[in-house]
Amino acid sequence: EVNLRSKGRCHIDAEVVAEDGVKWRLTRIYGESKAGEKENTWRLLRTLHGQTDLPWLCLGDFNEILFVREKEGGPARAQGCMDAFRRALEACELNDLGYVGDPFTWRNNWRDAAGYTRERLDRAVANVGWRCLFPLYKIIKGDPRHSDHRPVIAELNGQTIGGFQGGGQRCFRFEARWLKEEGCEQVVTEAWEAAINEEFCSVGAAVRRIGGSLVRWDREVLGEPRNRIRRAKKDLEKCRRGVIDQHQVSREHLLRYKLSRLEDQYNLYWQQRAHVNWLKNGDRNTGFFHAHASERRRVNTIRSLKRDGGGVVEREEEIGPFISNYYKSLFMSSAGPLNDELLQHVPKTVTHEMNEQLMKPLSGDEITHALNSIGDFKAPGPDGMPAIFYKKFWEKMGAKIQEEVLSVLNGGDMPAGWNETIIVLIPKVKNPDRLTQYRPISLCNVLYKLISKVLANRLKVILPDIISPTQSAFVPGRMITDNVLLAYEITHMMHRKKGGRDGLVAVKLDMSKAYDRVEWDFLEKMMVHMGFSSAWRGLRQGDPLSPYLFILCAEAFSILLQHAELDHTIEGIQICPQAHRINHLFFADDSLIVMKATVASAEKLQQVLALYEAQSGQMINKDKSSAFFSKGMSGPRKQQVLNALHIPSESKKRTLLGAPSSPGGCKK
Repeated sequence: EVNLRSKGRCHIDAEVVAEDGVKWRLTRIYGESKAGEKENTWRLLRTLHGQTDLPWLCLGDFNEILFVREKEGGPARAQGCMDAFRRALEACELNDLGYVGDPFTWRNNWRDAAGYTRERLDRAVANVGWRCLFPLYKIIKGDPRHSDHRPVIAELNGQTIGGFQGGGQRCFRFEARWLKEEGCEQVVTEAWEAAINEEFCSVGAAVRRIGGSLVRWDREVLGEPRNRIRRAKKDLEKCRRGVIDQHQVSREHLLRYKLSRLEDQYNLYWQQRAHVNWLKNGDRNTGFFHAHASERRRVNTIRSLKRDGGGVVEREEEIGPFISNYYKSLFMSSAGPLNDELLQHVPKTVTHEMNEQLMKPLSGDEITHALNSIGDFKAPGPDGMPAIFYKKFWEKMGAKIQEEVLSVLNGGDMPAGWNETIIVLIPKVKNPDRLTQYRPISLCNVLYKLISKVLANRLKVILPDIISPTQSAFVPGRMITDNVLLAYEITHMMHRKKGGRDGLVAVKLDMSKAYDRVEWDFLEKMMVHMGFSSAWRGLRQGDPLSPYLFILCAEAFSILLQHAELDHTIEGIQICPQAHRINHLFFADDSLIVMKATVASAEKLQQVLALYEAQSGQMINKDKSSAFFSKGMSGPRKQQVLNALHIPSESKKRTLLGAPSSPGGCKK
């Protein structure tokens, strides 16, 4: 049901009543086009804002942009006009809802390219209440047909895609709000003691039993949080209207305390879902957390995916298997038989003293330290228990957990279920539509993380002594920005100087799904050649050990490049006479190769890459890799080198890890 509230020359304001009785507000806006009259539009918005506090969606042609990037061509928009639009939206508590597809909604359609202009004049904005009411909204641009504007269309209810947990079955998740309930400790204690006293019951099985007991307790005793708050408010209001006596006053204080505790729990309920790590303490932010969690859910929902060969997967029952098959293929071993051509150059850098340090007896304190280093609300694995659960009940459960973790670390079998994971897909770009635009992350159980973290804490102590200085990521005592600054200096020199007779080329390599393509056999052989003890030999993104194991794998690539430098086949750059020559810099799985801009050097680099790819399982994405050249090189020579590198064209954007890797523009 739609009820008209008001209308005018530039707006239509209506109240929408859903079938379940929920009300929200819809406003259609047409903004003034003349600069001197735009303030009338912003005044209208402020007036409409003050009339009601309903969830509010406002959309239409505002005839204004918010940012410089929202316009291409034509005269520059005055900064004051954009600032006035932003101030109006802030005053009305309205946020831009983004879009899917074409970033521009209006074009002047001139045939002369010099005068062609396009802008994002049309948009949808909404307050927090509306975004919480429709968390799966999507703003799309319609077909302009015979108009110079694209219509803005708001899809209110998207389809949530399942397929990972039995077609959308909900997993158990420990609720941090339970810790604020007096009965929580009793439920956990009874379930733990009943399970642990059974013969052959492992910690993992006991934790799963605790989860089941907590779910039943929440359903049968506590109830839904919003209903509890609603009842508490009703009881408090009824009490306040009663006769004033000592009993009534005492009861009112008790009810106010109860309501405050329930609101704290509800705030914690949404804080746990929002994953806002930067906000530690302060007033309740339930609305903010709710909006943030709803936005995360909307952004992370997969509604459709494009196939590599064409076509789109949209049906819920097809998306899950499509994703599963893709990653089964990706995780399958692709490397050929191992040979010594690569590993023969790997020096033995792990000494007897280092192995003794790695192999010294483990202690329970190391496990406790590992637990305390895990964030309280870091996403849990399949058992649903975050670190805060184990920290809260460590006094009760710690000894048994330490016993089983130490058993695994000392060579015992890993209990069933500990190394199970949930693979989640994190968008790498805005509005992803292909699986390659998602990053797979493994959510591991805390019990598995304890094992992995203990090993990682020991391994990282020796990394500075066994990993080449050209690798700046994940090595204690080094900062990734060190290599970023060094890369800037190198490319700055290339920008200013010719780099000798041959010139120089810097090649930025993109590793395709680097963490997902490491071959276990190669990694084990690499560790043997480096000198690791046979008794001290994990790789997932999300596993605390995975970054350190990955840079051990990447060390083989570094050694090949160092050997090529010594052979003068891939000669690097020397910034000054006193400096060492550098032909590569590593930033975890990002690489920058600097060498003479010759076909021979490019062909040698291709040979090194082919050998490294064949043995390690890594794969270079040539389409996303880039190259840029030193000053003064001719176009034909550049093209010859690019052809030898199999890189399509010279890069014009010189950025590394999101930061500019070469100078540009005025420095004043």
